[in-house]
Amino acid sequence: MSTFMTYSKVNDAALIYDIKTKTNGAKQGTKTVTEYANFLQNQWQEQDYYRTLDVNRSKCAVVIKKFVERDRVYDFSTGLNSEFDLVRIQILGRPEFPEAISLVRAEESRRSIMLESPSTENSTLLSSKP
Repeated sequence: MSTFMTYSKVNDAALIYDIKTKTNGAKQGTKTVTEYANFLQNQWQEQDYYRTLDVNRSKCAVVIKKFVERDRVYDFSTGLNSEFDLVRIQILGRPEFPEAISLVRAEESRRSIMLESPSTENSTLLSSKP
Protein backbone atom coordinates (compact mmCIF):
# COMPACT_ATOMS: atom_id res chain seq x y z
CA MET A 1 0.00 0.00 0.00
CA SER A 2 1.36 3.42 -0.92
CA THR A 3 2.16 6.11 1.61
CA PHE A 4 -0.50 8.31 0.03
CA MET A 5 -3.19 5.71 0.60
CA THR A 6 -1.99 5.07 4.16
CA TYR A 7 -2.08 8.70 5.31
CA SER A 8 -4.54 10.28 2.89
CA LYS A 9 -7.97 11.35 4.05
CA VAL A 10 -9.36 11.14 0.52
CA ASN A 11 -12.61 9.17 0.60
CA ASP A 12 -12.57 9.14 4.43
CA ALA A 13 -16.27 8.48 5.12
CA ALA A 14 -16.27 10.04 8.60
CA LEU A 15 -14.63 13.24 7.37
CA ILE A 16 -16.99 13.50 4.40
CA TYR A 17 -19.96 12.89 6.70
CA ASP A 18 -18.78 15.72 8.99
CA ILE A 19 -18.53 18.13 6.06
CA LYS A 20 -21.95 17.10 4.71
CA THR A 21 -23.47 17.59 8.18
CA LYS A 22 -22.07 21.13 8.33
CA THR A 23 -23.37 22.06 4.89
CA ASN A 24 -26.77 20.40 5.22
CA GLY A 25 -27.39 22.04 8.59
CA ALA A 26 -25.99 25.44 7.64
CA LYS A 27 -28.19 28.46 8.25
CA GLN A 28 -27.50 32.08 7.42
CA GLY A 29 -28.42 33.29 10.89
CA THR A 30 -26.58 36.51 11.70
CA LYS A 31 -24.14 36.15 8.80
CA THR A 32 -24.36 38.35 5.74
CA VAL A 33 -25.23 36.61 2.49
CA THR A 34 -21.56 36.83 1.48
CA GLU A 35 -20.35 35.27 4.75
CA TYR A 36 -22.92 32.50 4.48
CA ALA A 37 -22.07 31.79 0.83
CA ASN A 38 -18.33 31.80 1.59
CA PHE A 39 -18.84 29.32 4.43
CA LEU A 40 -20.71 26.95 2.12
CA GLN A 41 -18.17 27.36 -0.68
CA ASN A 42 -15.31 26.54 1.69
CA GLN A 43 -17.10 23.42 2.91
CA TRP A 44 -17.88 22.31 -0.65
CA GLN A 45 -14.29 22.88 -1.73
CA GLU A 46 -13.10 20.69 1.13
CA GLN A 47 -15.73 18.09 0.29
CA ASP A 48 -14.66 18.08 -3.37
CA TYR A 49 -11.09 17.41 -2.29
CA TYR A 50 -11.93 14.49 -0.02
CA ARG A 51 -14.80 13.01 -1.98
CA THR A 52 -13.42 12.01 -5.34
CA LEU A 53 -15.25 10.70 -8.34
CA ASP A 54 -13.37 9.35 -11.33
CA VAL A 55 -15.28 10.01 -14.50
CA ASN A 56 -13.69 8.85 -17.71
CA ARG A 57 -16.05 10.48 -20.14
CA SER A 58 -16.08 14.25 -20.33
CA LYS A 59 -19.80 14.32 -21.17
CA CYS A 60 -20.56 12.48 -17.94
CA ALA A 61 -18.38 14.89 -15.99
CA VAL A 62 -20.33 17.86 -17.35
CA VAL A 63 -23.67 16.28 -16.41
CA ILE A 64 -22.45 15.44 -12.90
CA LYS A 65 -21.02 18.96 -12.42
CA LYS A 66 -24.39 20.51 -13.37
CA PHE A 67 -26.18 18.15 -10.99
CA VAL A 68 -23.85 19.04 -8.10
CA GLU A 69 -24.13 22.76 -8.89
CA ARG A 70 -27.94 22.58 -8.79
CA ASP A 71 -27.79 20.77 -5.44
CA ARG A 72 -25.59 23.56 -4.10
CA VAL A 73 -28.18 26.15 -5.12
CA TYR A 74 -30.78 24.15 -3.18
CA ASP A 75 -28.50 23.88 -0.12
CA PHE A 76 -27.79 27.63 -0.21
CA SER A 77 -31.45 28.58 -0.54
CA THR A 78 -32.51 26.22 2.25
CA GLY A 79 -30.37 28.02 4.82
CA LEU A 80 -31.28 31.58 3.87
CA ASN A 81 -33.15 33.69 6.39
CA SER A 82 -36.89 34.12 5.88
CA GLU A 83 -36.43 37.73 4.76
CA PHE A 84 -35.21 36.27 1.45
CA ASP A 85 -38.29 34.10 0.84
CA LEU A 86 -39.33 36.03 -2.28
CA VAL A 87 -35.89 35.91 -3.87
CA ARG A 88 -35.55 32.24 -2.87
CA ILE A 89 -38.18 31.39 -5.48
CA GLN A 90 -36.10 33.16 -8.13
CA ILE A 91 -32.83 31.44 -7.25
CA LEU A 92 -34.31 27.95 -7.31
CA GLY A 93 -34.56 28.32 -11.08
CA ARG A 94 -30.89 29.26 -11.42
CA PRO A 95 -28.61 26.51 -12.67
CA GLU A 96 -25.43 27.86 -11.09
CA PHE A 97 -24.47 28.87 -7.57
CA PRO A 98 -22.77 32.18 -8.54
CA GLU A 99 -26.01 33.36 -10.18
CA ALA A 100 -27.98 32.49 -7.07
CA ILE A 101 -25.55 34.35 -4.82
CA SER A 102 -25.67 37.38 -7.09
CA LEU A 103 -29.47 37.61 -6.89
CA VAL A 104 -29.52 37.30 -3.11
CA ARG A 105 -26.67 39.80 -2.66
CA ALA A 106 -28.57 42.29 -4.83
CA GLU A 107 -31.66 41.82 -2.66
CA GLU A 108 -29.58 42.19 0.51
CA SER A 109 -28.07 45.40 -0.85
CA ARG A 110 -31.48 46.75 -1.87
CA ARG A 111 -32.85 46.03 1.60
CA SER A 112 -29.95 47.72 3.37
CA ILE A 113 -30.36 50.85 1.23
CA MET A 114 -34.11 50.95 1.87
CA LEU A 115 -33.63 50.51 5.62
CA GLU A 116 -30.96 53.21 6.01
CA SER A 117 -31.86 56.28 8.02
CA PRO A 118 -33.34 59.25 6.15
CA SER A 119 -30.86 61.33 4.21
CA THR A 120 -29.55 64.60 5.63
CA GLU A 121 -31.73 66.46 3.13
CA ASN A 122 -34.87 64.94 4.63
CA SER A 123 -33.57 65.62 8.15
CA THR A 124 -33.00 69.27 7.28
CA LEU A 125 -36.52 69.62 5.94
CA LEU A 126 -37.98 68.10 9.09
CA SER A 127 -35.95 70.29 11.45
CA SER A 128 -36.76 73.54 9.61
CA LYS A 129 -40.53 73.27 10.19
CA PRO A 130 -41.93 76.01 12.48
